[in-house]
Amino acid sequence: VRMAADQGLELASAAPGQAWEIFGANDRIQLARLERLYQQSQARHWMKSGLMLADPDRFDLRGELRRLGRDVRIDINVVLEGTIELGNDVQIGPHCLLRDVVVEDGARIHAHSVIEESHIAPACNVGPYARLRPGTQLQEGVRVGNFVEVKKSVIGAESKVNHLSYIGDATLGNNVNIGAGVITCNYDGESKHPSQIGDRSFIGSNSSLVAPIDIGPDSTVGAGSTLTGDVPADTLAVARSRQRNLTGWKPRRNSPPARGSHPGGSSRAPHRRPRPPVDGNSISHPSRAPHRRSRPPVDGNSISHPSRAPHRRSRPPVDGNSVSDPSRPPHRRSRPPVDGNSVSDPSRAPHRRSRPPVDGNSVSDPSRPPHRRTRSPAQGRRFSDPSRKTRRHTRPHVPGERSKN
Repeated sequence: VRMAADQGLELASAAPGQAWEIFGANDRIQLARLERLYQQSQARHWMKSGLMLADPDRFDLRGELRRLGRDVRIDINVVLEGTIELGNDVQIGPHCLLRDVVVEDGARIHAHSVIEESHIAPACNVGPYARLRPGTQLQEGVRVGNFVEVKKSVIGAESKVNHLSYIGDATLGNNVNIGAGVITCNYDGESKHPSQIGDRSFIGSNSSLVAPIDIGPDSTVGAGSTLTGDVPADTLAVARSRQRNLTGWKPRRNSPPARGSHPGGSSRAPHRRPRPPVDGNSISHPSRAPHRRSRPPVDGNSISHPSRAPHRRSRPPVDGNSVSDPSRPPHRRSRPPVDGNSVSDPSRAPHRRSRPPVDGNSVSDPSRPPHRRTRSPAQGRRFSDPSRKTRRHTRPHVPGERSKN
């Protein structure tokens, strides 16, 4: 400052309008904080001018709001970029992006719409989820609905493009109705071509208009058509394959097909459920495995197929053994006792609980120790084993008693 004063330069002071204007921006956090403070200042300024914001903290003006009409309402998370002009009674829904746009009086822009370098006339409705690309001009009362993209096109007054359509490099007259799924095929891989649609024309759903094409006024295009040539005025254009209704093309569900009615004739595979049993097997097709549950027993075995293992539970006993296959071990529970032993196989250990007493001892095998609880007294002695001691107070003297030695 002193050097400037020494050189005779004019000195002046500047005072910040708000304290945050002198804050530093040394990192991303400080930069984001300054941006938010600036946007809040913008929101307060325009709200004093009559703008209605749903939430001033969620409003971003990243350009210039050149014109603001009366009673303009903007919902949350709306971003305005470039030069914006808003007429009277304009409503902008949440999560919209407007860049270099002019919106006339009474227009409605619904949620999640993206509009770039476009002009929207009064009383238009755009969105939700609509996209207006650069060069789009909507005349008064136009309706552009959800999931519609318009690029470098002019749509006449009171025309409707309600849903799921693409209009590119086209000029639509007044009161034109564009059905769902209609597209203008304006690009051939090298250059763009225009499409002309006259007043009061009706374009049916799912139609493709291959440009260049000219559809006259009061014309109708049938749904599902693909047009590659011009359509005169007051004409119905249909470009699709003819419908054919074929009867008897498949058999009925409740009745089997007649022989030879199917392209395969009798070689068609049989139906699985209504097949009757053949030779004890419910499956009539020889290439299929036998059915386990519906086969009747054959020779004491419920499985008629020789390659399958025998069924254990349904076989009747043979010679006191419930297993008819000699290679299988005997069944323990269903065998009757043989010679006082419930096990018919001599190689198997005797069954302890079901053996009757022999000579006052319940154990028939002399090599096994006597059973203490089930043995009956012999000759007045409680224990038949001479090696065991007797109880003196209950033992009577019996002549001929065995000696302890």
